[in-house]
Amino acid sequence: MKTRILAVTALVFLVAGCAGQRHAALKTDKDGTITHDDTNISLLQPSISPLELAESYRIKKQTDTLDKMMTGLQNGKTVAATSGKFLIGLINNSHASVYVYHPEIPGFKLTAGPNGEFQVFEVRDMPYEIAVYKIDGKLAKQIRPRYEPDYQEKLAHKKLVGNLLVDFVIKINGTY
Repeated sequence: MKTRILAVTALVFLVAGCAGQRHAALKTDKDGTITHDDTNISLLQPSISPLELAESYRIKKQTDTLDKMMTGLQNGKTVAATSGKFLIGLINNSHASVYVYHPEIPGFKLTAGPNGEFQVFEVRDMPYEIAVYKIDGKLAKQIRPRYEPDYQEKLAHKKLVGNLLVDFVIKINGTY
């Protein structure tokens, strides 16, 4: 009898702890203050932190952007950046993977695999400097797009990477 009560109590505890309800939202007040509103009715699940919420928002926005791009590609169109933004293409022709950190999203790593794989990302402003790293963390290439000769001329002519029209292309032909 004691074992049955103990088993039922443990089962109720696990179900109540795991089957709780979590809700969080970031709200912006009229004065520009951002507040984190969180409710958590669970014994075992932790509350949702503002960083987790911001990361999920970033993933949703990236998915929405890629969905719009893919819809355009399926219709046979080439995809270009939205007005006032730039697309940067990273083409990796080396035999090792490389990555860049997104210039406007701190800590967001974009990886391009070896042998011709590419990565495309959108920015609001053309960055002053982009650092490309080998997969082991060593610097592979450093690019200063705004200081290149004929910078405005290069931005005026879009280049095709895959089916995407990009404003600026970074090519990695080898890593040391």
